[in-house]
Amino acid sequence: MGGPTAGVLLRAPLTSIQQHDLAQLLTTLGKRDDDGFHLQIHTTHPLGGTYTSAYGRPFAVGLEEPTIEATNPQPLADTFGFLPQQEITLDAFANQPEDHRILGLLTVTLAERFHGIIDFGGALFPKLPSQIYDDGWFWQATWDEVAPYSHDLINTFPGVVVELAYETGTGRTWVYHVADNTFLRAWLAHPDFRMIK
Repeated sequence: MGGPTAGVLLRAPLTSIQQHDLAQLLTTLGKRDDDGFHLQIHTTHPLGGTYTSAYGRPFAVGLEEPTIEATNPQPLADTFGFLPQQEITLDAFANQPEDHRILGLLTVTLAERFHGIIDFGGALFPKLPSQIYDDGWFWQATWDEVAPYSHDLINTFPGVVVELAYETGTGRTWVYHVADNTFLRAWLAHPDFRMIK
């Protein structure tokens, strides 16, 4: 079963020195596979976290061309001052609470270290009442109908969040969120914290 994902959007591609710095940081977290892409994270102490396990949690970290799937990416440039040139992609291969927390800590650490912004890869929502999902309403509703739930969460925290609209395969308008480090640090401290699967 796959887990949550996120990305760190960068103003410019990492230099060779920065790539070495990234590799060194990942090595402090656990065991890296020979491909350099997959790793088992055994500890988050170097990230300021408390997780430790002899077994580790499976993750993948890569460098990719950024994919900005937005009808209009201009709000991203207007808010953060750039359109991304590279993305550090982060994937958890399991979906337990510790995987969400590890992913959040790793994402915000890399964003701070490499002066990036956080691509959540989807829309942020608080924990919603089960009746929201009754009869599939949530999955058929327009973004305008469900946006207040998302905005209630986002407006709780400091930091900057940009909403980027896109069209789904079914023709529905939806959004994904991109935020700064301040927002993710505050969200990490919330009891309902989770990343997006």
